[in-house]
Amino acid sequence: MKGNTMTIQYNLHSREGLSLLLTLPEPSRIAVPAVREAVEKFAKRAAQHREASAALATADGAVARVRAAIAAEAADAAEDGGSVPAKKLVKKLREAQDALDEARITFEGRDTALRKAHANVRDVIRHHTPAWRAASLDAVDAAVLRVTSAREMLRKAGADLDEALSVLGMLNRIPLDGIPAVLPIDNSAAYVSEALDRIGSAIGSALDSLDREKGAAKSTPDVVVPVPGEDTVDETPAQPSDEVAFTIGGEDE
Repeated sequence: MKGNTMTIQYNLHSREGLSLLLTLPEPSRIAVPAVREAVEKFAKRAAQHREASAALATADGAVARVRAAIAAEAADAAEDGGSVPAKKLVKKLREAQDALDEARITFEGRDTALRKAHANVRDVIRHHTPAWRAASLDAVDAAVLRVTSAREMLRKAGADLDEALSVLGMLNRIPLDGIPAVLPIDNSAAYVSEALDRIGSAIGSALDSLDREKGAAKSTPDVVVPVPGEDTVDETPAQPSDEVAFTIGGEDE
């Protein structure tokens, strides 16, 4: 998965076209408690869905293996004209099919719960957009100050680095030409200068975005959208799929 370790990402696909995508900050970094709780709930439902999907695949494979074993046993019994133990074989097959039906019912329940949890995350975010936007604007302000401070620290450290390396250059040359003049010995100063320029550009870009977002928030305030109850979420149950993929940010699964 691409992205930094401070985000989580879920991406579920099924052959029926179901797509549930979620890419958000790691729950502990979400400023709004209601959103954080909704995301944590979705993560739990996703884990349960994954377990149910694996159990369904295992049960389905078991039925196929039992059918093959039954066919082989029946053929062996009938080969010499003996009786075929049909009742015993049917019982084996029925047990495997019952296990498959149970796994399918469990999967369908987990699938519906997962999609409701996903819809709830979306609705909760919409409802709490004003609060999350305000918190995010404050976070940008604070982060810009930290980056600016870090840039100043880098500038001072870069000057110290350049000076120390240049003194080493002078000490290296003085036995050769007797000239007591500091001399750069590598390109580190240029790299630091480039980094400072890039950080400065990043700060400028962030401040432009911050001004733009603050202006938009004033001219077009967010509207608080009610959160529907989970029972009102209209979801069509999906069929079990063998094409389910999950990705959690910071670590491939």
